Amino acid sequence: FPAYTSAWNLVERLKMGKSATPIGKAISTLSHLGRQFQTHVSSRVRKANANGQTQQFDTSKYSGMARTALVATFVALNEGSQTSEWAIIYYCLRSGDFVSAKAVLSKHDRDHVLMGALDKYAKQQGTKPFYWDEVIYWDESTLLREKMTYSDQDDFEKACWSLLADNGEEPPSSVVRTIEDFIYVSLWQSIFGVSKPDEALAAVGENIRTLGPNHFQGEYSTDCWSYATPLLLTQQYRSAISHLAKGKGKEGIIQATHLCLFLDPANDLGVTPSQNLMSSLLIEFASFVQEINASSALLYLVRIPDYDLRRKKIVELIVDSRKFSELGGTISSDGARQGESALLDRHFPPREVCDLLNDASKLAYDRKNTEDALQLLNLAERYVGLLSLLNKKLASLLIEDNVGERQFWFTQSTQFNNWHFVGTRTRASEVLEAANRGDLITVFQTLLKLSNFFNKLLHHDFENAAPILEELHFIPRSNDEVIAKFKSHSMLDPVLQEVFPSVMQGAMQVMYSQFIQAKHRARDSDNISTLEYLNRLQGRARLLNSLSNMLRLPLEVQSRMTNMEAQMV
Repeated sequence: FPAYTSAWNLVERLKMGKSATPIGKAISTLSHLGRQFQTHVSSRVRKANANGQTQQFDTSKYSGMARTALVATFVALNEGSQTSEWAIIYYCLRSGDFVSAKAVLSKHDRDHVLMGALDKYAKQQGTKPFYWDEVIYWDESTLLREKMTYSDQDDFEKACWSLLADNGEEPPSSVVRTIEDFIYVSLWQSIFGVSKPDEALAAVGENIRTLGPNHFQGEYSTDCWSYATPLLLTQQYRSAISHLAKGKGKEGIIQATHLCLFLDPANDLGVTPSQNLMSSLLIEFASFVQEINASSALLYLVRIPDYDLRRKKIVELIVDSRKFSELGGTISSDGARQGESALLDRHFPPREVCDLLNDASKLAYDRKNTEDALQLLNLAERYVGLLSLLNKKLASLLIEDNVGERQFWFTQSTQFNNWHFVGTRTRASEVLEAANRGDLITVFQTLLKLSNFFNKLLHHDFENAAPILEELHFIPRSNDEVIAKFKSHSMLDPVLQEVFPSVMQGAMQVMYSQFIQAKHRARDSDNISTLEYLNRLQGRARLLNSLSNMLRLPLEVQSRMTNMEAQMV
């Protein structure tokens, strides 16, 4: 990817520049183009040397001046050995080497009018190979204020005059042969040949954008760098990156994203593309690598400029990747999150990591993925939310036909209860106590018992189901208890209120089944205790129906309960 490599070299040169103004960036670009051209010159000559093509050229007049001799050989190879010294001078200027340009002119015509300007630039350049590395601003007094005195036959002399004299002339097209040549000359003249260089530089960039991609890459070409390169060179960074992103598919997104990141995210150079462009590129690139490596995706998402969008996309990464431990850490035996090796902890403080995990749990829940939501709440140490969610899940599965799912959540909840609320005090207990939400533990443990009750009911194990109800004190034993339970019903947790009709119906089913079994036993004997037991069951069934009527349970529930009581005779 030579164009991509060149773009990176430009970015590095911009970062090394001495000024972040448009002029400063143009000077850095001139330095980049000069170095690039000097590399081209060296490569051309090196290949010619290897092929024995340079032996015929005499560069002895530049003995001891290696850079000058190199350019002279290049000119001989490209333009012919009879080309005038003006071609060598021009290519020295094109390389950003005023010292070599002065050396050539001094041998050709020491008294030439351009020697004054070249002498000043050569002194600024000093012993360095590039003038542009030393200059901070252009001293307008160095420009010559007179017409050219070149011969009509030498286009290279015209080009040198157009660069070194304030005459408004453009270099001949026979000399400016590539888009890089054109931009080099345009930037030079925009900075050094006008009274308002900022406006001139803007005009150069606008000209490139007006010409459009077809002018540079052809209507059917897919080489997006043909247009992106001149855009970058003329400080049209946003347009260049957008063009790459739109025109090269996944490869273009990759290249555009990294250029976007390294075009100074701190904005020290003032070349940062718009936040929207950077954000969209980072998001799209992260989506490419997310399935392969969540860590790499996170590295890009944390660089999204907009705070809210950054959080949103990181939350989506957590949920979509399901790399909860890798991103958010693990839970210790005491219920505290351990984030020493977690990826999120490398970018955010612990509290913010927990906030992100909590937001991820909400997204997972919205997507109907309750299991992931609970894992994330646990990891975020959001035990109030976790227990609330567990309570809702357990309540929704009490009479669920899907036995496997009900058993899964019952097992998970039982393990959670044994871990946090039986025996050793854990982080969960501390969090719930600090939030004054001990009631959630009571509801949670009640629902666990109810889950066990309905499981027994499902398997017609009425004998072992009955003691669970007795332990929960849901069935009134007297008229006074009916009144008390009616009054206390409104104080129950909403989750328990929601399941109460099912509990009442289940309780009636247990008493009905116990009555039928006892009645069968009573046929074989006149055992007084059995008859008393039957009477007691009938009485409690009436009390249960009284409570049902007072609470105005759903009609279908009341109807089933009434039918079961009616058959207890």
